[in-house]
Amino acid sequence: MSPDEPERRFLSLTPPLVVGARILRDDIRTRRGRIVVACIFGLLAIVSSTLAALSYNGFCFDQGRFLSETEYFDAVVGRIISQRRQPLVISTPGQSRFLSVDVIPYRDKADFYARNQDCCKTFIHYAGDEFIPPTLGERLFGKAAANVAVTYTLNYVDEHRQSQSVLRTWRAAVPNCGYGSPAR
Repeated sequence: MSPDEPERRFLSLTPPLVVGARILRDDIRTRRGRIVVACIFGLLAIVSSTLAALSYNGFCFDQGRFLSETEYFDAVVGRIISQRRQPLVISTPGQSRFLSVDVIPYRDKADFYARNQDCCKTFIHYAGDEFIPPTLGERLFGKAAANVAVTYTLNYVDEHRQSQSVLRTWRAAVPNCGYGSPAR
């Protein structure tokens, strides 16, 4: 723009969404326009339903695939072996004690699986009072693709600095692409 040209100002720009709504309003008045609009909305409904169904069934969009059952197990086992302290309930006749214990860690996942054979399973339905089943929203938005139960030996150091072991079950809803944050 040269210094001699007056500055151009636009008093208002009609937002593209408003223009699109006006075109849609005008097109819907004709038979052909109604057919086109119905096809567009039908296609949007099909695409939305397909994406929701894929997510509900555990599809990981980041990786473009469904995770295997072993990958779900690995996600939960990885969470378990990464914790250096775990809450523990010790029940004796007449009382229960709630403790936070220092864990004697497993070396890695292979060590965990070797010492806890047949530890892992997936389940569909509610599995007791310590697990809250995932909601429809969590399933639709990929927060809970698989319900995993891992039964393992928790090795820990008690308050007297003695090594102890207890059989424990960890239940978790694993997201579609595995964990990036703690289980619910």
